[in-house]
Amino acid sequence: MAISHDLQPLLPFHLLLVSLFVLPAIFAASVSDFRICQNFKEPPIKVNAVEVSPYPFTSGTNANFTITGFTSQEIPNDAEVSVGLTSDGTLGTGSLVTTLKRYSSLCDITSCPVTPGSIVLAFSNIFIPQDLLHLIGVSILFYTIN
Repeated sequence: MAISHDLQPLLPFHLLLVSLFVLPAIFAASVSDFRICQNFKEPPIKVNAVEVSPYPFTSGTNANFTITGFTSQEIPNDAEVSVGLTSDGTLGTGSLVTTLKRYSSLCDITSCPVTPGSIVLAFSNIFIPQDLLHLIGVSILFYTIN
């Protein structure tokens, strides 16, 4: 997975977690149908579950994403989270593009400081319905300043 030009300014940053893709199959399969990108180091957060509400999710409507997991280390308060929508870039040709990104402080989506133990990341209505019309997947990337 290549880092997009939108993230080029973040190259000096240390990637803390992983990209997590909620695959198109999530629309017809269980919400546990997610994968962790293999291009990064072992993530400090082990993802146990991804919940989407409402479920089943309908393209063109907004949804809440809740990620539960476990961390064995403290995560700094300055960690940032990027949530991107992946869509069919040319509507039917199979070329995928990340169309939108939203950035948040880790402390905006979970209690800080993050200490070893269970963690819950909650994303609520971060995209408008028009953003989601041609949705194929959702990527979530965590990073922090060194």
